[in-house]
Amino acid sequence: MRKKLSIPGMQAGFTLIELVVVVSILGFLVAIVAPSLSNSTDGAKAQSLLRVSQKLADNWMLISSSCGTTGDVANSPVTGSSAANTLLLLLGGNGAGTGQYSVPAAYTACYTSASILALADSAQYDTGTSAWQVTGYVPTLSWTSGVFKTAYASVPDSLALAVVKKYNPGLAALAASDATHPVVQYSVAASGTRTLTILRPIS
Repeated sequence: MRKKLSIPGMQAGFTLIELVVVVSILGFLVAIVAPSLSNSTDGAKAQSLLRVSQKLADNWMLISSSCGTTGDVANSPVTGSSAANTLLLLLGGNGAGTGQYSVPAAYTACYTSASILALADSAQYDTGTSAWQVTGYVPTLSWTSGVFKTAYASVPDSLALAVVKKYNPGLAALAASDATHPVVQYSVAASGTRTLTILRPIS
């Protein structure tokens, strides 16, 4: 029968000092990696918000052009002069289903000829709040002087900064007050979040 080799003073497992060293190293690595992961997530979300906002404006311009109606979401007969209906149509499409808006019969043909693809693949409909969300943020639409606006409420400062930095790479921090940019606007900070508005020209 083979005997186990035993070394005097040898212990099984780790000592307290070894565990402290391992935990310290892991904590150090997390401290280094976590910010870059957060920045990467914010960058992807920022790109998604910008992409969807651009597509919303493009699709609305196509509908307005095809139907010969105003691009003003507050005065368009296609969606009953309603920004909420406009959002439902652009994200959920034409129909009577959840998150959709039924285009009036007089405009069904021109809407169809515009060949609009709903953006349901880029947003999610939350049945709990009965609202569409883009990367977790609820958009609202408006229009002013040929500019199509998509606003997102309660956006964290880090994400708002990531969006603004797409157009101003040298920016280190957001202003404490409201700020206007040709493409992006943001409100004064409130508990670390802001209302972020993305502007797109539309004729």
